[in-house]
Amino acid sequence: MEEASGPAAAVQGGEVRWCAFEALARSFRVAATERGACRLSLPGEDAGEFFRWLARRFPRARLLEDPGAFAPLSSAVRAYLAGEARVLAVPLDPIGSPFQRAVWEEVRRIPFGTTVAYGEIARRLGAPQASRAVGAAVAANPLPILLPTHRVVGSDGSIPGYGPAVPIKVELLRLEGIAPRSRRRATPSGSPAGAEGVLP
Repeated sequence: MEEASGPAAAVQGGEVRWCAFEALARSFRVAATERGACRLSLPGEDAGEFFRWLARRFPRARLLEDPGAFAPLSSAVRAYLAGEARVLAVPLDPIGSPFQRAVWEEVRRIPFGTTVAYGEIARRLGAPQASRAVGAAVAANPLPILLPTHRVVGSDGSIPGYGPAVPIKVELLRLEGIAPRSRRRATPSGSPAGAEGVLP
């Protein structure tokens, strides 16, 4: 993966290409700089937030819809979700702070079908007390699936947090043959939150 040169690169001019595509009847949006994909939105994510994210990071760039430019990436995502591919070898250009990019680079090295705890990522980075910061970087991942932060779990193997990201992470891990433990809260009906959610 080619590393982005840092947040300063995001405010320069130029072109950012994007497109929407379908994978297993689910809708995704992806954007890329000339270096590689910089943003992938998951099914169910707000379209407005996708474009606001791009506007914040590329305020002087031209935004061009270009479906043809993303054929290899969309094919790779379809193959992964269909259980036909373990590695998504596409160029990436994640935009983030130096610490975030260091975390994402460690995450990129986690093999298919395995998980690593937040604390272990912190130790690998030489900052064993930085588990919370690692968690924040994982949550800020702009390229889910492509940078497999779903493979980062709690020290007990559970998936911390609530909301739509948790069931998506659970489904991706199950796709890779892992049965994660989920931390679930009770809903008013008494059923656990996130129990039914998967990629829409």
